[in-house]
Amino acid sequence: MGALHRFIESPQFNRDIVFGEWAVISLAQGDVDALLSDNPVVHLGDLKENAFILMLPLAPRTLFVCASTPEDLVRTTTNVSCKLFKAVNRQMVKQATEYVYATGRFHEPLVRKWLVHTAARNGDV
Repeated sequence: MGALHRFIESPQFNRDIVFGEWAVISLAQGDVDALLSDNPVVHLGDLKENAFILMLPLAPRTLFVCASTPEDLVRTTTNVSCKLFKAVNRQMVKQATEYVYATGRFHEPLVRKWLVHTAARNGDV
């Protein structure tokens, strides 16, 4: 078993994630697809304080969600909307190092706005 695999399965390093509240949510209506980047996990909150929400796009209209508490999971997964997907997309682009992947050119203004600013802030432009 490789080191990464052992890390992923190790409760010592990721106990809060392994034992967190998990769900898969889908956007039934709307015109927003989830983006993916070279840094694909959107992280809100603080893992050290066991107060977090993690989101990972699985498909254009599907997100994996892991929350530290049942309440956070319910708050995140109830009434899934375009607003949630747009917020995840914005954060996905902001935290991208170099690449953002999309299903089409619909998100190009968002990518141009935030990926360029992130690169400039990091001294890459």
